[in-house]
Amino acid sequence: MLDNDRFSDWVTLRSNATIQQTGALFATLSLRYRFSDYFNQFIPPDGRDVRDRDGRSVRAGFDQYLTFNKKRSYARLSYHYEVSRNDGSDWEYDSHHVGLGLHTPLRWGITLSLTGAFQRRDYLHVNSFSAAPLAVLTPKDDRPRLDDRLTGSIRLTRSLWRSLTLSAAYMHTRNRSNLSFFDYRRNIVTLALSGRY
Repeated sequence: MLDNDRFSDWVTLRSNATIQQTGALFATLSLRYRFSDYFNQFIPPDGRDVRDRDGRSVRAGFDQYLTFNKKRSYARLSYHYEVSRNDGSDWEYDSHHVGLGLHTPLRWGITLSLTGAFQRRDYLHVNSFSAAPLAVLTPKDDRPRLDDRLTGSIRLTRSLWRSLTLSAAYMHTRNRSNLSFFDYRRNIVTLALSGRY
């Protein structure tokens, strides 16, 4: 039922270092480089310098973990900084990402995972949607885009057998932008049966 056209290819290089601070505390430092190649883009004539999404990004940061409940549970605090530089100026941004997480077993073999995140994405240029032939932004929107994205999720997981896992999840995303055209809310509900072999 879905189209088979290729959307994009990514090549990602990532390095991690884990530091054990105490018996209950450990941190993971990470650095990621990604090259993205997008296909079938809608690019108006002479608009490649603003609409072409192909580009590179670098993301660096840390995840701090606190284990408890005899190391069966953990809480997580994370921060990552990302820069994206693209062939088209619409997609270039600097970003700050702060995340929280909790993972713990409950009764009846069920495991609970809670996550929350705040991301500020500061775009570097005025978006091309303010110009012809798209022109969907108003004259007062003739300024660089600034997005604040809030994400929260809850997931329940239970092993049914040695190689089967049942999970149910809900994720809510709220993107607030200084350009109302880019405001949105998204809700995703997932029910999955996973097997390992």
